[in-house]
Amino acid sequence: MTLPLRVIDRISQKVIPEDVWGECGLRLLYGQTLVSRTVGRALLHAFFRWPLVSWATGIYYDSRRSCRLIKPFCERFHIDMDESQLEIEEFTSFNDFFTRRLRPEYRPQDLSPHTITAPADGRYTLLENLGSTRSIHVKGEALSLSQLLNSSHLAARFYGGSGVICRLCPADCHRFYFPVSGHATEATWINGSLFSVNPIATQTFPWIFWRNRRVVTLLETAGFGSIAYVEIGATNCGSISQTFVQNSWVRKGEEKGFFKLGGSAIILLFEPGQLRFADDLLELSKSGLEILCRIGQPLAHVSK
Repeated sequence: MTLPLRVIDRISQKVIPEDVWGECGLRLLYGQTLVSRTVGRALLHAFFRWPLVSWATGIYYDSRRSCRLIKPFCERFHIDMDESQLEIEEFTSFNDFFTRRLRPEYRPQDLSPHTITAPADGRYTLLENLGSTRSIHVKGEALSLSQLLNSSHLAARFYGGSGVICRLCPADCHRFYFPVSGHATEATWINGSLFSVNPIATQTFPWIFWRNRRVVTLLETAGFGSIAYVEIGATNCGSISQTFVQNSWVRKGEEKGFFKLGGSAIILLFEPGQLRFADDLLELSKSGLEILCRIGQPLAHVSK
């Protein structure tokens, strides 16, 4: 029997099962059964990894007809629409709902200049020490920094540093924000496939993070050095929209952009010696589970 995906909630500190949208399909495409390794892999590489499939799916989810999916989706995933700036009836498509903005009072921002805050609602994995090697080690697997950033020169700045992976599931608000004030460079697009970033997929294929379509922005800060901000697209979520003014000063908590339909991920990389993670996150990370955090919550403090 396949064990359910579980995460730990930062606020309640309770372990909760995650209702995975399209779980049967994910296990077929990325699982380890004989059917998955034969039929599933053939379907994955022939169809589902390609942006064209996500593009075609997006046409429907951008249409007004897709509005009929919003209410059942909210009921299944227990989405609190009191947090949304718009009512269900006001959305023009499912993607309009999917990229909804939340009321600021439901996601208060820790405005201290000495903290890094969560850039998005999601499930967080701490990368406490990237080591002196050129890889991120996640659950025993090595992920190449130079391949992730598409630059060995840029990657070298983060050797021995730290980072976080934030995985967004379909039920989350898919807008993301700056975790600290600073100067944001131009967003650099790196083309790639659109594999799922759900743990069902990444536990089998950890290289997904550097194979998928992604966007890299460098954030130069006064108190935390340079931060690499990486948005990673995924199946049915290849559209990564940037809403900030590029090559400009940005404020902590300012919107950076949004993902359209699907699961997706954000990776933040920090230079060595710049920060220390919040004590409660370090304690919760000992569980080996992803930690459910919300926009604006403090992730780390300046180490100096």
